[in-house]
Amino acid sequence: MEISKAGDRDLRAARLLVVDAWLPTPDRDAASYQMMQLLRVFRQLSLEITFGVDAYSPRRVESLAMLRAEGVDVINHQVDRPVLSHLREQGDRYELILLSRAHVARKYIDEVRRFAPRAKLIFDTTDLSFLRGVRAAKVTGNAGLMRQALDAKRDELYVARGSDITLVVSEAERDLLTRECPGIATGVVSLIRETQHSVPPFPGREGILFIGAASHLPNLDGVLHFCGQVLPVLARQLPGINLRIIGSNPPEAVRQYASENCLVVGHVPDLTPLLNRSVLSIAPLRFGAGVKGKVVTSMAHGLPVVASSIAVEGIPALDGRDVLVADDPDTFADKIVTLYRNEALWSQLSRNGLGLVERWFSPAIARDAVLAVLQRLDVRL
Repeated sequence: MEISKAGDRDLRAARLLVVDAWLPTPDRDAASYQMMQLLRVFRQLSLEITFGVDAYSPRRVESLAMLRAEGVDVINHQVDRPVLSHLREQGDRYELILLSRAHVARKYIDEVRRFAPRAKLIFDTTDLSFLRGVRAAKVTGNAGLMRQALDAKRDELYVARGSDITLVVSEAERDLLTRECPGIATGVVSLIRETQHSVPPFPGREGILFIGAASHLPNLDGVLHFCGQVLPVLARQLPGINLRIIGSNPPEAVRQYASENCLVVGHVPDLTPLLNRSVLSIAPLRFGAGVKGKVVTSMAHGLPVVASSIAVEGIPALDGRDVLVADDPDTFADKIVTLYRNEALWSQLSRNGLGLVERWFSPAIARDAVLAVLQRLDVRL
């Protein structure tokens, strides 16, 4: 199996194979951003990394260049069944294998155990997909979503039981998983974000921001709920306020809300300018799982957030101190108005959000968490 070379090998380094759904595109989705951050942590710990994907990635050239720049080798995924072929030919060279996302892990776990018997196996959930699915089914009343969620739960628990350790992003999800799978080993490695230390002040900012690809059902439901139920209330209290909706490939259901005061922007390669000029970020999610990248990213830039209870799950934030939390349309609108008009509150939330990210989601915190996982697995570094 051909491997694209990323540089000289340190033969003493432990070898890690990472398998994900696709090549990372960190400017387009939070999961890809998290994967790149995680790979950097593994490289800092001197692991020799090979990356394999389950599906062809359209932005292959850019992603390959980015991975090589980080010192990561990539399986040649232009051949037939690349990950399986690679495991069969070279599985015994790895001390460590990480399978990311439940549907990918379920597809490969048996082959990993067969062809890489000496490797320690890490299952990276990214979030508990069955929890997200159950919540979606309950909110929408969609029986099909519930069936999919129960299938996902079966697969997710199968992989967790068959792995040496399962990574989750929050203590809440660790508690849930260990109740469902007593006795399994778990580790918490949460989102990884660097804080912006120079934050433009409140004066001169305008508008509110929603960040999230509409291909992810919680985002689509959340932004449609906000536009349909919250935005009309908000417009009456703050005439002329504008909302920017950021995310790849917005469908017609979202684009139908486009207006002078509701800008459906689509994909933005660099969010920083928008984060630096908006008054606040919103996360009006009605269901989901894991730790929400849109919330932590906003806080990491000193941008206050108005969010639902689900959206701040797994984040040690207090309503009124670090974020503003609301779950019904009227209250959500009221809290946006309050924050929009209160510079002192804005400054408090901005400052506290930055401190929270530094304490809980910084690269240094992630490095310590990953190191603890590797030590539990007795992986030599």
